[in-house]
Amino acid sequence: MLSILAERGVRGRLLAWVGHYLEGRRAAVRFQGHTSAIETFENGTPQGGVLSRGLFHLLVAKGTSLPTSRTARVLSYADDVALVVGPQPGGLRPPAPPPADSDVRRPRLVVNRTKTKAMAFRHGHLPEPFDLEGTPVPWVHTYKYLGVTVDSSLSFGPHIARVRDEVRRRTNVMRALARTAGGSGDRVLRTFYIQGVRSCIDYGTPCLLTVGPAALRPLETAQNAALRVIIGAPMWTKCVCLRAEARVCSVAARVTQLSVGHLAALLRCMGAEQLRASVGQALLQDPLLFRKRTTALLTPLELAREADSREREAAHPGASVYFTDGSVNHQTGAVGAAFVCGGVTAVFRLPDGCSSTQAELAAIGGALDHAVEGGRGPVLIHCDSVPAIRSLLQDPPRDNVSLLTSILARLAELRGAGRPVKVNWLPSHSGVAGNEAADGAAAEATLLPAVTRPVELEEALAAGSPSAFWYSAATNTGARQLPPNLPRREASNIRRLRLGYKCASVLHPDDPVPVECPYCEEEGAERVV
Repeated sequence: MLSILAERGVRGRLLAWVGHYLEGRRAAVRFQGHTSAIETFENGTPQGGVLSRGLFHLLVAKGTSLPTSRTARVLSYADDVALVVGPQPGGLRPPAPPPADSDVRRPRLVVNRTKTKAMAFRHGHLPEPFDLEGTPVPWVHTYKYLGVTVDSSLSFGPHIARVRDEVRRRTNVMRALARTAGGSGDRVLRTFYIQGVRSCIDYGTPCLLTVGPAALRPLETAQNAALRVIIGAPMWTKCVCLRAEARVCSVAARVTQLSVGHLAALLRCMGAEQLRASVGQALLQDPLLFRKRTTALLTPLELAREADSREREAAHPGASVYFTDGSVNHQTGAVGAAFVCGGVTAVFRLPDGCSSTQAELAAIGGALDHAVEGGRGPVLIHCDSVPAIRSLLQDPPRDNVSLLTSILARLAELRGAGRPVKVNWLPSHSGVAGNEAADGAAAEATLLPAVTRPVELEEALAAGSPSAFWYSAATNTGARQLPPNLPRREASNIRRLRLGYKCASVLHPDDPVPVECPYCEEEGAERVV
């Protein structure tokens, strides 16, 4: 430890003082008036000592920075150390032990042999267990590391199953709190869910980004059970209406949202050049939209010049100019959208968990609605979202069908009125006044108390869901909120009316007699008039 401090520039009396602090430590225990014999510690620092944590971090950093082979990498978090070894010719074999007098031995860290395990990812034939100073290291197929259960096939199925069981146990606590008479209200239960239940799902979500929707289904089911407890909904309530009423996004959307937030934070870290290069290769940009492959390498002055050039090229005399933007708060999950046109600013609050692309499309749709209602001449929309512009080119739309369909309908309406529309890309945070104003308005929209644009519900309506149709008609597309401080029994009964029955009858405009819903047989629901 003293050599490590000396390498970092600690000299003189401070180094000697730390040496006296570490060497020859003695302690005794006093209990009920009796004092034990004095013992001398061979190594270690006092638990809870002011210097203990910093000295320990320096020691672990020394151990993880020691030279290894080109195919090996040491990862550590506090005292949990993992050695990741890449593919080797000749199959799996243990790393060569270092010489006794090498620098690898110098930190003198004691390895917990009972907790040390070995795992081979996607490898069918395993050799004999590794030998660690006379103790064999067994091969395992699953191992819990830093709270995430890793399996040898990297399917994360055991991790999902463990999280599901934990969510179920905490949901049972919610059931005990949610008594119909005198139980906690929906606000308290929702707060408990966000902080005590969904936090289990949020932990380790970057790992879940690699699994498909089918693998996440157990977590979706566990979350739906918790949401039914919050709002007192029956078992047959459709998931989209359930999430709209509880103002909670799906697990798949939450995983994507948090993973994007983690990725954005990692890209801003020092030493992330390799990660930036990998992301840049994965996100191939459309050459028809950009003259440059990326704006990440431009200086602020060059970025401002690029934005000014694109804004001047897209300018049209007499056009109504709109600046649109979407904002996602990756900490709270709140999503907002906004557009700015002259002195007019409009903001929209989207459900938690919506993607930034959906927010951008909602802002473009709001701008087009405003252009249809008033104004003359051409329409120019400045947008800084690449995925939003590219999704407008899909024919037919493959995702966000409701948003894209409404936008295309507005475009056709304006074109039919002799008002051409142009959507122009501008780089974000480039100093354009309208762009910055839209960005600030979208961030403020995330603070709105109620959802004003329920995207997922609109998608279900576009797909023809009768349950979504009922919920949309009963709640004015989610805009009608329940009065605060309602007794739980009364609030539960009102919500059952808002959520409807298993399936509502479909009324044809020219037919006074209710007809059977074509989805009843498929969903196994009862016909209720």
